[in-house]
Amino acid sequence: MTDPNDADDRSELQAAGPSSLRRNGLPQEFKDSWEPGPGYADTWGPYYSAQFPPTKVTPWINFKRMGSGVNVVRRHWDQREELRAAYEAEHGSDPENWPHRHPGIVIDAVQFVAHAACLGCQWIDQPGTSMAEPGWREASAAVARRHESSYGEFRGQPDQ
Repeated sequence: MTDPNDADDRSELQAAGPSSLRRNGLPQEFKDSWEPGPGYADTWGPYYSAQFPPTKVTPWINFKRMGSGVNVVRRHWDQREELRAAYEAEHGSDPENWPHRHPGIVIDAVQFVAHAACLGCQWIDQPGTSMAEPGWREASAAVARRHESSYGEFRGQPDQ
């Protein structure tokens, strides 16, 4: 028989069960991840939900999602709003009079991943396109155009 004190980390995690991790010898329970409140539904809230879907997380991951995650999402949303203002300056502020109801854009304000997105709705492509790939801007623009030409129906597919 083996001594339970000699167990490696893997068996400790297994012994702790699927709903917890051990950190510094103490179990950490998973909990529902934070989500933006309904007051953000017309701004960056849907971007957050797309980029950080609800799941069970440790308190530390939840803390990071509430801080750094919100900062990333808000920067994406701010770039979208900058691009929307430029589009409205050219085409007017009434989406019914725009040449396309779902104009596609590329959001690249945060390093490493570019996202196709829409000025007419709150869609943002997940997981995006790595900026390390050659042709990343064209690849993201192609996804944005596909959303635009589908009148907002295309929301990104695993086969894209």
